[in-house]
Amino acid sequence: MIFHFSDFSGRHIAYIDWKADKTDPMHPSSVLKREFEKNEDLIIEQTRIVKTRDIPSSYLQEFFRPLDIIGHYYMDASKFDFDDLRRAQARIMHIAQKFDFKVLYSIYSMIAATYVSKTKEIRRDFTEISDYLNSAIEIYQEILESLSIKDNPSIYVDTQKKVGDIYLKLSEYQDRKKNCGRAIGAYEEALKIYTLDDFPIDYAFVQNNLGAAYETLAEIEDKAKNCKKAIKACEEALRIRTPKDFPMWYATTQNKLGVVYHTLTEIEDTIENCKKAIKAYEKALKVNTLDDFPMQYAATQNNLGNAYNTLVRVAKKTENCKKAIEAYEKALKIYKSEKFPEIHQELELNIRMLLDFCEDE
Repeated sequence: MIFHFSDFSGRHIAYIDWKADKTDPMHPSSVLKREFEKNEDLIIEQTRIVKTRDIPSSYLQEFFRPLDIIGHYYMDASKFDFDDLRRAQARIMHIAQKFDFKVLYSIYSMIAATYVSKTKEIRRDFTEISDYLNSAIEIYQEILESLSIKDNPSIYVDTQKKVGDIYLKLSEYQDRKKNCGRAIGAYEEALKIYTLDDFPIDYAFVQNNLGAAYETLAEIEDKAKNCKKAIKACEEALRIRTPKDFPMWYATTQNKLGVVYHTLTEIEDTIENCKKAIKAYEKALKVNTLDDFPMQYAATQNNLGNAYNTLVRVAKKTENCKKAIEAYEKALKIYKSEKFPEIHQELELNIRMLLDFCEDE
């Protein structure tokens, strides 16, 4: 038995996982964990077969050992060791060169995905996270050097999208401007194939992430220009991400759109762009409710409070003060001091400042 979830299916499983009662032994995560533990050896063995079916049999014995190491790390069946994975990766490349055959894309992709997934376990060590992400990028670049958009369009664009996502993530830890630029370049390459008509869901995903890259770049340079590019990308994503068809993704993009409009208030049309930000956040909150998605609800309420807070400074109305405070108080329902001390403190400070400011009016 092999568990295989496409990106699209995986997100629906994530939604079901979120909605289910986590104390229920039949919760999706519990069921999958039990099934994996029961069939762990079989899964690893089947991975070996699937990933090596096109490799000449005379090379397989030497190839299996490093592949098994990678498979165990990918399946999270062994405690991760960065240096060990690097050695296994180097061994596979050496064997491929020695016997003059091409390593399958799926094997390269599995190694890169392992590096990326492990960054979630080391949230505080920025240097180590950067090392993992750069290692994944190296692998995907190796793939891109061996194929073209003409000969292998599906693999080419899938790889470009993944490279874009990793560069965008890497921009959080090092050289934001350069890595955002590289992310944008990769996404634009992917959009040469992922068109609205032919691949609408992929098109929307890439446009959403392209918007995130431009929004990050706007914090560094050409704020107005990059914000407007981010807005355009988000609006393109929303052509597919409708509240009826893809409510979760719709809410994600609407929240992102609100953030971009709020950033744009810093340099032009403050009142108008605040209103547009507020409208986007309110649309997101129709999906991101307190009961269904408490964390997203709190984040969006915080953003909504910030937008009203900005509006208060330029349009000093008691109504805007009240709405800003109301949004912050709703965010505090989730951002408790014991779990989120920094955010909690900032929210309470914003509320106190607004109360003082409004009293003076």
